[in-house]
Amino acid sequence: MKNISTKTASQVVVNFEIATISHRLGAFAIDMLILGGAMTVVLMLCISLDWVGDVMGYLLFFMFLFYTLAFEIFSGGSTPGKLAIGLRVLKFSGSPASILDYVIRWVFRWLDIWMSLGAVAAGFNITSPYGQRLGDVLAGTTIIKFDKKEKILLSDILEMKTKKDYSPHFPQVEMLTDVHMLLVKNTIFRYQTTKTKAYRTVVSELVLKLKTELNITEKTDDPIKFLTQLLKDYVVLTR
Repeated sequence: MKNISTKTASQVVVNFEIATISHRLGAFAIDMLILGGAMTVVLMLCISLDWVGDVMGYLLFFMFLFYTLAFEIFSGGSTPGKLAIGLRVLKFSGSPASILDYVIRWVFRWLDIWMSLGAVAAGFNITSPYGQRLGDVLAGTTIIKFDKKEKILLSDILEMKTKKDYSPHFPQVEMLTDVHMLLVKNTIFRYQTTKTKAYRTVVSELVLKLKTELNITEKTDDPIKFLTQLLKDYVVLTR
């Protein structure tokens, strides 16, 4: 399993799992099934409306041509197939890809996949240390595998409000360090993915320790919600 590590502006290290070629193929297959189904529906609709001819041809052509590009731009780097597998296009900086990045990936998709029958994409993916195809190399992106159970994503952090329009619930969180908050982030993630008795105990002890350190006296009904709020406050206040 390949991984990449990036740092937030506050120097918190975040690890991402690189999508394997099997992940990519699975997402591609799902997308082709969805696209094929959508094109069939449009075809039948055109026939029923007696639009057989240029109109029908243009509709089907544009659906096939722009399916991937449109979904990646408007859904933040995921097509329906990618979303089903749990994949997302991401810059190596950890930030979301730009429209230009998506366009570059889309343009070279024709060489990577269609013109070479997938040979170019497979060759680059196998030899690249980050599982990239040619379009990814030129755009400076890769595809990461995210855990759909994980509620805190780097994209969420990057899209948070700034100090000017954000009211922190726990402003004293600035007393902590990146090391503390990385521990908080990892604890939340582990609890959400395992939910064992041991991790429930760890979460409870961590909450108690942090409340003591920060002199927080309010009652905590939901430990994970409390830790998540601390993490959000810290990122906005210190980034």
